[in-house]
Amino acid sequence: MSRPAPHVGFVIGGLLVLQIATTMALNAPTVLGPVMLADFGLAPRLLGFFVAALLCGAMVSSLLAGLVVRRLGPLRASQAGALLMAFAMLCAASGSPALLLIAIVLMGLGVGPITPSSSQLLAQVTPAHRMGLAFSVRQAGLPVGIAVMGVLVPALLLVMNWQGALVVLAAIVGTLALALHALRRAVPAAAAAPKSSAMPGQGNSVLSSLLRPITDVWRQARLRRLVCYIFSFGFIRSAGTVYIVSYLALELHFSLVAAGSLFAVMQVSSAVTRIGWGWLTDRLGDPYLVWGGLGVGSAVFMALFAMVGPDWPVGLVAALMVLGGATLAGWNGIPFAAVAQEVPHSAVGSTTGAMQSVGFLGALVGPPAFALVISLSGMYSRGYLLLALLVLVLGLVVAIGRAGPGARDAA
Repeated sequence: MSRPAPHVGFVIGGLLVLQIATTMALNAPTVLGPVMLADFGLAPRLLGFFVAALLCGAMVSSLLAGLVVRRLGPLRASQAGALLMAFAMLCAASGSPALLLIAIVLMGLGVGPITPSSSQLLAQVTPAHRMGLAFSVRQAGLPVGIAVMGVLVPALLLVMNWQGALVVLAAIVGTLALALHALRRAVPAAAAAPKSSAMPGQGNSVLSSLLRPITDVWRQARLRRLVCYIFSFGFIRSAGTVYIVSYLALELHFSLVAAGSLFAVMQVSSAVTRIGWGWLTDRLGDPYLVWGGLGVGSAVFMALFAMVGPDWPVGLVAALMVLGGATLAGWNGIPFAAVAQEVPHSAVGSTTGAMQSVGFLGALVGPPAFALVISLSGMYSRGYLLLALLVLVLGLVVAIGRAGPGARDAA
């Protein structure tokens, strides 16, 4: 008797909710950080070092994601990563400085496998002509999670201390991770771990599992090009978005409330338009064309953003933030869909882990590089003009240099 096909929408919905919850947890330090560090007697500026340490842990665990998925299966790997993040928040909530350092490491290790494992699960249950939409819907959880966190965490701080807020977030993430067990009935074959924990011809050591995803990607021309694109877009997006509120408040003299609200508009736009770009990718059958177009659109956004003056109406700047959310912050689902089209389903987890680790690296080095431009030029606007030029060239390279239909087999 044949097994009924899994309900793809049910799987996507479960993974979307998990993405929202884990994104909330991952970004909570942006709000809780200053309060936490003050209680520990540490300077607020040290928050950047903690975030950098977290990203380094996430890069390492992303590279190990293939090993984790092979041993646990994609669904259990997603659950394990989320539960580790919940445990990390409980460690931080203890108030112990030593456990805080452990929590940072555990948080980074927990977040790494989630996207690669859920990508492999999506690749196994999603029809090829719906890949772009499926991956973009899941990635829409990123801006939604940030927006929910921005409302929920300050509200929690009104009624409890930061330790209590972390416990609440840990409970949310942990409960949702356990609830994902319901997906096993929808996709039992895809959720289960394979009989062998290693792929044929592959070693089981942690070191080989750490290096192999990168070396495997770098040996293939199309994947090598894809990983370069992901690093570059990650660099530009991180550099461009981290300083938006500072630019609006410090150089353009918008109130902090207005600057924060405008940034929230950008996040809402990103959440909505990611789904639209996924649909368009499926319609055109060419993720690189859509991705390159969004690069050009990002250049337009940042060039216009560099021209904003203090006398610009808030409504006009809000419209510009909608464009920024749709372009600079709206492309994330497309490269994961491209990975799912480029490699066998069994390799989606490890390949996505390699791509994600490189994306984390771009996000890590982007803001310091932008800060250097600001320090040398003395103006945020000049930094945005430079980013506009860079992403314009990048977008044209991605769109024009995309491979033809037969290139996958030739690579």
